[in-house]
Amino acid sequence: MVFGHAYWQLFTSIFVTDSFEDALFNALAVIVLELFLPETFNKTRYFAIFFFAAILGNIFTLFEGPYYASAGASGGIFGIFAAAFAYNWAEQKRIVGATLALFLILFIGSSFISPFGVQGIDWIAHLGGSIAGFIAGPLLYYSLKNSDTGIGLSSRSTTVNQIVLGLIIALMVIGSIIQFLIFLVTV
Repeated sequence: MVFGHAYWQLFTSIFVTDSFEDALFNALAVIVLELFLPETFNKTRYFAIFFFAAILGNIFTLFEGPYYASAGASGGIFGIFAAAFAYNWAEQKRIVGATLALFLILFIGSSFISPFGVQGIDWIAHLGGSIAGFIAGPLLYYSLKNSDTGIGLSSRSTTVNQIVLGLIIALMVIGSIIQFLIFLVTV
């Protein structure tokens, strides 16, 4: 992933994938997950958790060594899953066994069982993203609970936050395209 001290690949690899199926699964997961989350996971918070989890997943992947290749957004997707579950558990003040079982089924099923023949699933990125989500979910709950505005009033992203988020995503997509072009030239 980070070859030749190109640390920016920790970020841009989120937007690069090695198959059409993986790109399709990642895109659908990112779009569909947002629809089912409570309003407190507004776009700004949603993508902040997503990127934090994806980057932590990529950092975990670095421990596999220099010849372990990884690309895609699955660490971020698992971070969103984990954050949603952990947020709910923080709100209820207990871990619900059924939702923990559901998370484990999702994690094991998509980390170790190759859906539709997709090869090279990076379970380590899933693990790193999940850990990030389990950290982010309760942090989000307690930060909103302790804020002056309360959870209900602070559920919308500000226009400035949405613009900044859009610029960050645009820069990352441009970086991913550059990374892909560099890869084509060096192969």
